[in-house]
Amino acid sequence: MKYHPFLANLPDAQTGFAPVGDRFDGAKNPNMMTAADAERMVVTNPDGSVTLPSNSIRQLMSQVVNCLQADELELLHDQLVSTTTKGEYRERGKDSFAFVEYLSRNRGDVLEMFQRMPMAENTPAVAMHQPTRNTFKLQLTGIAKKGLNYTTMWVTQEKGTWKLMWME
Repeated sequence: MKYHPFLANLPDAQTGFAPVGDRFDGAKNPNMMTAADAERMVVTNPDGSVTLPSNSIRQLMSQVVNCLQADELELLHDQLVSTTTKGEYRERGKDSFAFVEYLSRNRGDVLEMFQRMPMAENTPAVAMHQPTRNTFKLQLTGIAKKGLNYTTMWVTQEKGTWKLMWME
């Protein structure tokens, strides 16, 4: 027997009956982070160094937010900013760390944009384009972009992990 009321997975949803069926046994709310999920956000290596996995764009966004809030700008620069962005800064005779300082100065605007795209490319108000190989542009659309200073995030995949390229 299977029964799943319409919109039953929404937070605070109330129905007359709970979902029934094998696929709902042990189901977890995808919006709630467990202790195991939190442990996977930061990997401590045997030598004591830290690695920030970014296996999805959503995880990259979470890592960026965590670094900005903890003021871990070097970690953000070293592990989450793309080599393309760093190279672009060097070509212009600038220190690539300036990009991370830019993000830090504008962290409120960055966080506000991320709040409007909580599921990254899977957010309904986000249009995703692929201008070049391994480079993606996530752009807020419609009412979701109203009143924001940043509405677009550029990301790329380098060696199987997602990296931040630019925000506009």
